Amino acid sequence: CHPFCKSNTVVQWDEGEHFDILVYLNDKTYIRKFQNWSEGSGYTLLIGEANGPQSYVVWNVDSLGASQSRLTITVYPSILSKLPKMLAFLPHVLWVRPRLKFYLKSVISGFQYHAENKEPVPRNHLGQHPWFS
Repeated sequence: CHPFCKSNTVVQWDEGEHFDILVYLNDKTYIRKFQNWSEGSGYTLLIGEANGPQSYVVWNVDSLGASQSRLTITVYPSILSKLPKMLAFLPHVLWVRPRLKFYLKSVISGFQYHAENKEPVPRNHLGQHPWFS
């Protein structure tokens, strides 16, 4: 379902710990460590390069009826975390937020594409992304 994912390998998935390795189309490799998993309603995770800063992500699935649901993804990015908040504000608004919005729109669109077409989402489905394509 993920339009920028080259591969996704489960490393550990048991009762106590869930984590996997996500390789993007540009070979950027991230570790995802799932914090909370609520079957059918969502999860939270930390994602980032091994031994690097981690972004916090919340996936939420809301039932809208018998055959409809809504997926929302909220990301608390770590990309500017080393800068003071006052210095990070403008780059976040002008550079991070637009790219993050496009990324999330593409990911959610990938799930919609898969649900409607019953086939894997084409790579770069809504266009290439400067961080992950």
